[in-house]
Amino acid sequence: YKALFDKRYNGHYLDKTRPYPGVMDLLAHLKEKGLQLAVLSNKPNQFVQKICREVFGEGFFAAVWGQRDGAAKKPAPDGVFAILKELQAAPEEALLIGDSNVDIQTAKNAGIAGTGVSWGFRGRQELKEAGADFIADDAAQLETYILA
Repeated sequence: YKALFDKRYNGHYLDKTRPYPGVMDLLAHLKEKGLQLAVLSNKPNQFVQKICREVFGEGFFAAVWGQRDGAAKKPAPDGVFAILKELQAAPEEALLIGDSNVDIQTAKNAGIAGTGVSWGFRGRQELKEAGADFIADDAAQLETYILA
């Protein structure tokens, strides 16, 4: 089944994949401020790499990690630790931003701050119940929180 999924997804992974409103400006502002940006996804790594390159451009993110053989998926902290090591960043310098309870649990498991965005895969209530440190309702609110 995995081979069939990969074949189908490979032809359609960008069909409806777009950044949410304000996200491109947010990411550009954060990058201009010198923040290192990274992606951690449970999607297969080859697709995460392609999506990031095609939607955001080559080299936009300092690290991009999708699901890799032998690595535990979120909410396991393995991907967070790998990214921190690659970027030579300390946990207290990191902020995981996500749209589901799995993302918030991943942050907690890694011992880093976890912020939710209410406009994604899940809603505000799930993020609140998961214990998000902050929940943003739009990209501008998220930017204000990050830069505060």
